[in-house]
Amino acid sequence: MITIGVDAHKRVHVALALDEAGQELGEWRGLNNAAGWQAISQWAASLGSPRQWGIEGAWGYGRNLAQHLVAAGETVYEVNPRWIAMGRRGARKPGKTDRLDARAVALLVRQEASTLPRVHAEDDTAVLDLLTSEREAAIAEATRLRNQIHALLLQTDPGYRAYLPTLKSQAALDALESYTAAGSNPLQAQRAAAIRRLTQRLRLALSQAEELAQQIKDLARGRFFPLTNLCGVNLITAGTLAGILGPGGSVRH
Repeated sequence: MITIGVDAHKRVHVALALDEAGQELGEWRGLNNAAGWQAISQWAASLGSPRQWGIEGAWGYGRNLAQHLVAAGETVYEVNPRWIAMGRRGARKPGKTDRLDARAVALLVRQEASTLPRVHAEDDTAVLDLLTSEREAAIAEATRLRNQIHALLLQTDPGYRAYLPTLKSQAALDALESYTAAGSNPLQAQRAAAIRRLTQRLRLALSQAEELAQQIKDLARGRFFPLTNLCGVNLITAGTLAGILGPGGSVRH
């Protein structure tokens, strides 16, 4: 079995191959792009087979390479960067180089492959992870915008709660989009204009969050519906859990 360790970076990847006895077979360095992924595949094929891979950060900088290899039928394991950092601290000659890290990854996979998480091809869980992250960002943006609107309303009319008890209703959005300040003070007029602009952005954020929620529900309703049998888990939560579960996970009826 040939074991290949990859130290993955934003721009460049470094790989080192070991044979069955742990002796070095070769080293590869190349760009983190489509041409680089093809080149490392060809280099690995020239070493022989069977092969197994370990990628430090297989869901980070090494994600595209890992998916390229899995699609080509290679066996790929995820290696947590912290494990390699711990190994460096315990080494007789501590230090970090890309080559040393690639070798450390290969050694770890060679010794512990059966205990490492296997990288699987991305599936609908990756889509759910993307959608839930985007929805959470839209909700956070809506909260930030409401806080800004609230602060401006307090400056414009400290008693606004008497006629706008909440900023979360459709009626409140309608009122805020046409909000005008009493009097002819130029500053108050600009604050009112800012409130109207912020409300337009708030409506957009809420609309996007709602649209994303529907996409999550539609996607989770199929394969991940059994998760809703758990207490307190709806389709949105099921989709979020599925995204965390990741590719290769399964939920059985």
